[in-house]
Amino acid sequence: MLNVAGDGNGLRTNGRIFLMCLLMMVLAGAVKAQQASAAADASVALRLQLVEIQAQITPLMIRSQELEEAMKPENIEQAIAGFGSTKPDAAREQLRRSLTIEYEGVNARLRLLQDSQNRLSSAVAALEIRVNEFLASPMMPAQAGSSSGETSEVASVDIQTKISTLQMRLTELDYELDPEMIAKAVAPAGSTKPEELRERRHRRLTIERDSVIAQLELLQSIRIRS
Repeated sequence: MLNVAGDGNGLRTNGRIFLMCLLMMVLAGAVKAQQASAAADASVALRLQLVEIQAQITPLMIRSQELEEAMKPENIEQAIAGFGSTKPDAAREQLRRSLTIEYEGVNARLRLLQDSQNRLSSAVAALEIRVNEFLASPMMPAQAGSSSGETSEVASVDIQTKISTLQMRLTELDYELDPEMIAKAVAPAGSTKPEELRERRHRRLTIERDSVIAQLELLQSIRIRS
């Protein structure tokens, strides 16, 4: 004779176990989705910090280049020639010291910012690995790995504004980097070394252009992630 009651109890027990396992998997997936979203939010925040650091680095790089040029003996000589000093040697030394102090200060700030930039870049890379690991886990919701809606709503308008501003500046820089435009820009200076002035302006504009592109890439990666 079949033990119907016993078989029914076994089925109910197995059903409960199955439901408990399913619930645990769903909860685990929700926790991982939350962790993935938190990691994505942190990645967005760090990328925004990288944009700000890159914006601070650019003028320092340009100033460092200007000071390096100004510290050349011939440029120091030319600079003090207009002073009409009765002690040219003392004037040269004073100017050289002044330029050297500023140059060292600028480069010290540059090194600090570049160190911060490297640390943040490493942190972003580590967070991206975590997000990808979460996404590779089973039972993950389809929208996991995106930044939270709150973060996206707050940042999206500002990010798009920054992107538009940088795109406009990139267009201007491409125009200014045209050899004819560079020649026109340095012509009023009336220098006896126009080629040197053109090269100097070209380097300055190139530094700024590279920085703008780097900032754009970071902001566009944030928009994609958000």
